Amino acid sequence: KPNCVGTKACFKVGYNGANKPIISEGSCSGDYACSYLASNGGDVSSISKSCTDEKACRFLAAQGGKVGSISNSCTAYEACHFFAQKNGTVASISNSCNATKACYNLAYNFASSSTSFVGSISDSCTAEYACFDLAYNFASSSTSFVGSISDSCTAYQACISLAYNFASSSTSHVGSIHESCNAKRACKYLAYYGEVGDICNSCRDGTCCEDLCKDNNATKLPSGSTCVPATDLLNFCNPSNVTMVNSCKASKSGKYAESGKSAKSGKSSKPF
Repeated sequence: KPNCVGTKACFKVGYNGANKPIISEGSCSGDYACSYLASNGGDVSSISKSCTDEKACRFLAAQGGKVGSISNSCTAYEACHFFAQKNGTVASISNSCNATKACYNLAYNFASSSTSFVGSISDSCTAEYACFDLAYNFASSSTSFVGSISDSCTAYQACISLAYNFASSSTSHVGSIHESCNAKRACKYLAYYGEVGDICNSCRDGTCCEDLCKDNNATKLPSGSTCVPATDLLNFCNPSNVTMVNSCKASKSGKYAESGKSAKSGKSSKPF
């Protein structure tokens, strides 16, 4: 049975670490229906087939909230805007965030010394600006982690500025990208001043991954990760190689990004 149906129906339910709400099968239907639900340290085990109206789950699990998984949800304009922002945790996102700006600023860090985690993103972020600024670090000394991205970010600027670092002393880590970022500017500025792991059959448009890992220091990257693909990575912003491959364990071909850039001590706004 759906829960939280109607305008502000569950506004601030589960706030401050209170009881875990159940969000499934059409729950959080209505403007701001679940706004601030489980925020300020609250906990939601999972969200499925829910958050389907404009701004329905805005600020859900914000400021230290935790969400186990999001599936088949966040399917309306700004439905999950600022979801899990500032020290928020989301275990996984699947088949979700499929409307314009649906997950805009999800897991966004606006305050200094804050950390956000998104375990994985799969089959999601398939509309324009759907995951714009996801896991974005705005303030200093912030950190964001995105475990993996697969079959996602497939629309114009769908994941632009994902894991972007705006302020000084902030950093971001994106584990791997597979079959993703394959639309115009889909992942532009991804992990700007951050780190990205393996890239396979992704970034297949010449503009989709512009400035990925910009000005990062190659020596800073963890073992097995790189902003300039090693011999076992393919299709890194390389539109000349249009052959899809079954494995990323192959020799590199074509031209790749320049290596050996040094990180800047401070950061500025995005170039135009």
